[in-house]
Amino acid sequence: MKAKRFGRQLNEAAKLIAHHERMTMSGLFLRLAEELYVSPHTLNNWRYGRRLPSSDDDVRALAEALFKYTAFDRKHFDRAWFRAFLEAANFAEIESFIDSHFPEPAQPIQADPTDLLPPLPPEPVPQPSEFVGREAELSVYRRHLLDRHLLIITGMAGVGKTALAAKLVSEAPFSSSPIFWHSFRQDDEIETILWLLAAFLAHHGRPAIWRLLQQDRRPPTGVVLRAILQQLTQIRAILCFDDFHHIDQTVYDEHLFQPLLGYLGPTLRLILISRYTPKHFTVSMPPSLEGLDKNAIRQLLALRGVQPSPEELDFLYQTSQGNPQLALLSLTVLQQGGDVSVRDAFWSTEPIIRYLLLEIYQGLNETERAVMRLTALLDDALCTREAIEGILGQGSQLETLVSLIEKNLLTVYKSPRETSYRPHELVRRFFYELMSEQERRHYYLRAARFFESRGDALTVAYLYTQAGRWEDALQWLPERPYIYIGRGKAAWLSLIAEELREDIKTGKLGGSYFRLVKILGALYRYRGELTKALQIAQAAYEQAPDDAIRADMNMEIGFAYEL
Repeated sequence: MKAKRFGRQLNEAAKLIAHHERMTMSGLFLRLAEELYVSPHTLNNWRYGRRLPSSDDDVRALAEALFKYTAFDRKHFDRAWFRAFLEAANFAEIESFIDSHFPEPAQPIQADPTDLLPPLPPEPVPQPSEFVGREAELSVYRRHLLDRHLLIITGMAGVGKTALAAKLVSEAPFSSSPIFWHSFRQDDEIETILWLLAAFLAHHGRPAIWRLLQQDRRPPTGVVLRAILQQLTQIRAILCFDDFHHIDQTVYDEHLFQPLLGYLGPTLRLILISRYTPKHFTVSMPPSLEGLDKNAIRQLLALRGVQPSPEELDFLYQTSQGNPQLALLSLTVLQQGGDVSVRDAFWSTEPIIRYLLLEIYQGLNETERAVMRLTALLDDALCTREAIEGILGQGSQLETLVSLIEKNLLTVYKSPRETSYRPHELVRRFFYELMSEQERRHYYLRAARFFESRGDALTVAYLYTQAGRWEDALQWLPERPYIYIGRGKAAWLSLIAEELREDIKTGKLGGSYFRLVKILGALYRYRGELTKALQIAQAAYEQAPDDAIRADMNMEIGFAYEL
């Protein structure tokens, strides 16, 4: 009896999925057989109610697949439908499956809507204005993403991975999908990605998870992630993660990408962009992206208004091996009258870049150098024309910015809110390393004072810490703990606490440190890291200089014990 009911539900789901995917029933069951590692004969036995799956693992795998493919109609394929399906299969962990796939988080404490953070603005998809060639690669990558729903683009720095991915998602059949784009930084945490994804959903008319994240009590991270992934499938999103090589791939693989892979399909696709092949992905992928051919390099230069002689084109192609960024830097050297023909050791990317940039650096005036130093230090979104002019205090920098763009040192990024100017990562690293620690602190201090008038407390606090002005930084720290997670600064806040702990012992800092302890304690409690909250409160209690602060720290200890 149960086998018949199980088969009826499986057939019901299969018919609707096949109709939605515009494929035959037999084609759908062949796909399911491949995904589940079972024979078509076994699936037919389940489908016609001849027998039930022989193990809970088979039931779970089938239920996971059906959950993924029925995202288009969650009203029908709801908790009740899956509960009946699992009961018919005699599945032992029904409640666990239902709770993880259909979270109904209790929200006994509701935040005042006026006190909620507005959704963070999404990172804009890059708009490559000088895209040439790559027709063959686009065709291969398009087919790979359509068929496998996962695309990993690898290649050396400057070869055009980001531009190719941006071009790919801007064209049919992907251009109609919502695109989530995120460029990884080394300090990004899993929680930060969840907040950014929740903000992305809020911007697409689904604000519930964004609000949920700001509650005093919220479901575990894994439950929140599943809720996010379910909603991403419902809006048929494409996720693009750039600079994947910056992060700890082991941590992200376990806590983000392995769960995500289970949801990939026609309604959710994933693009990873990295200099290196990710270690934990065993799927087949296209070969690493190579340089442009000579004709494409000529087209790229023509877009810059340059018509090189055959000898110059040969030289630019040989020195860059078709790498667009290196070709443009080589062009800048030639236009400045530099002689790079003496450089015959063009066998490694780093020596080429350093040599070319040193040649270019010699041709920059002091104002251009100052702008490049500043853009090498600040987060990309902060490098607006207004900020650059305000921090440097040297009047209009429009001509300077235009000059640096023409020299291929800066790129313009436009978002709905503002326009920013960013160096390529290769260029950024070069100018960052040219500066002494004293120079960096000088620019960070000027930037902090400029942004004080803009009201972004977290940015000001961060800039003051980079300038070594700890007391000033502590005065600007926001008190709501989830702000740090949403802005990717939770790890940074913990590092500040460790950095300043010794200064407290030596009396270099006053009571402002204990404000940091309270903020960090609230952050740890919010994330459920109660041991850390207790440890930092106990350490601060022992260092408290008077009874009033000692009482505050004792209260922090009590908060941790309560939870």
